[in-house]
Amino acid sequence: MISLSNLYSTPQVTEKILGSTRRSIRRRCNRNNLARLSSHQSAVALQYAKILEYASKVFGKQTTAEDWLSRPCLSLEGLTPIELIDNPFGFQVIKDYLERVEFGVYQ
Repeated sequence: MISLSNLYSTPQVTEKILGSTRRSIRRRCNRNNLARLSSHQSAVALQYAKILEYASKVFGKQTTAEDWLSRPCLSLEGLTPIELIDNPFGFQVIKDYLERVEFGVYQ
């Protein structure tokens, strides 16, 4: 699902998932030929995938979910949901928010 995502394939989001700049990512790929994710990077990538999947379910379409993830949200103090997913606390905040949307607490 992540590989099909327009939002998640942007350099800014890729950097956030991998915790490195584009330049560092390129350098590591060139050096190793095989770029493997660390356990932390894998966990963060999984959190992003889970949120995208859940948001797609809640909003009905992946494009709508991606749009929501990339827009500032008043309930999240003006932050975009995509900014919060990279740590366990932020992941849980976004998951809880999506549950509220799904059950009609937020419209």
